[in-house]
Amino acid sequence: KMELSVATASALPNNDQGHQIFVLKNILHVMLKQEDTTYSRPQNKYISSLIFSEDGTNEIDETWRIKMCEWCYDVVDHFHLSREVASYAMNYLDRSVAKAICFQKNITKRSFQLMTITSMYLATKLFGESGPNSSMRKMKVSIFVDLGRG
Repeated sequence: KMELSVATASALPNNDQGHQIFVLKNILHVMLKQEDTTYSRPQNKYISSLIFSEDGTNEIDETWRIKMCEWCYDVVDHFHLSREVASYAMNYLDRSVAKAICFQKNITKRSFQLMTITSMYLATKLFGESGPNSSMRKMKVSIFVDLGRG
């Protein structure tokens, strides 16, 4: 795979600027095509989809997602992490729920909470434990479970 960058284009044998632009346009075209096909997500918002529990009642709605979002921001504020971590967590949550819906999986409030905790844990591990106070930020999953009230 070739990364999209000026350095990539300038490394090609033909250093002509017009050729470099042509190559970069082609790389961008391929990436956009992959985004629309290989990496595509459902176009509709998953909240507008009906998400039912095993007993057939709709459990998850926009209000429930807002609660989970607020919880993520409460966690990052409590541990003095970048608020971007909560944003990443919600992105992971939305993508995983959308994928579950594509596979017609039932999502209960309990599983939605677990998906939120997992997304938050992943985002914290990837983006929240770096920086000058990194030794203070080594967090275990049990912390998130406790914060989620078990």
